Amino acid sequence: MSVPPFPRPRSTVYLWMRKTGPMEVIVPDDQLSLAIGKNGQNVRLAVKLTGWKIDVKSESIAATQEEEGHRALMKIPNMMRQQLKHLFNQV
Repeated sequence: MSVPPFPRPRSTVYLWMRKTGPMEVIVPDDQLSLAIGKNGQNVRLAVKLTGWKIDVKSESIAATQEEEGHRALMKIPNMMRQQLKHLFNQV
């Protein structure tokens, strides 16, 4: 068994699978292009293997979208923080 000359960098990948809609894959910002692959080949292969529509995004984009969603929900009249927390935990 051969051992690689240096350890592979570790990263965390988050998957969100909903009953409807695409699978959301969130990867570290510096790993986004690697996750997508040249001309999207990695994502296309994953779609072919799983049968799911896959949406790959970076951690910074996902965080921005979450903040925007949070602000939009807070604009709803009478929205309480506890309700907001419950809504975000449902996604």
